[in-house]
Amino acid sequence: MVFHGTRGRVALETVERAYVRPDGGLVAPPLPEHSSIVVQPQFSRAFELALPKTEGLHSGVDKVMLEHLFRGGSDDRYGHVADERAGAWSALVGIAANASLASGTPVSLADLAAGIPQPDLPQEPFGPAIAWQTFDAARYPFLPGARMAEVSRL
Repeated sequence: MVFHGTRGRVALETVERAYVRPDGGLVAPPLPEHSSIVVQPQFSRAFELALPKTEGLHSGVDKVMLEHLFRGGSDDRYGHVADERAGAWSALVGIAANASLASGTPVSLADLAAGIPQPDLPQEPFGPAIAWQTFDAARYPFLPGARMAEVSRL
């Protein structure tokens, strides 16, 4: 998954299971599972977030998500929970993209969302105040053990 924005580019790569051959067999030895996040700040050198090894499906977030859904969750100290406004505006991104492809012209989310209040802006570290030139692990407590590393494959 790749996100392009005004401050640069972020690419997530996740391999969660071994490759299965067309005959149904597995590659021996199995390919290692891994996740990586590469950040390419605008006009700066790319860096990779070296993520810690986690246990559980989907890099360990399934347990957190299921607990939130079925046990009342947590205090959402990182602002991960979206409300109905964020859900509506997220759906409108896809609607606007399809409408733009069909018409060949730009489509404004604000025009599509008339009467739907905008969601709250995210708090730091994701809000407008942060500069993406460096990685400070203390600002990302939900990525415990992550560190900045040189990008070796670019």
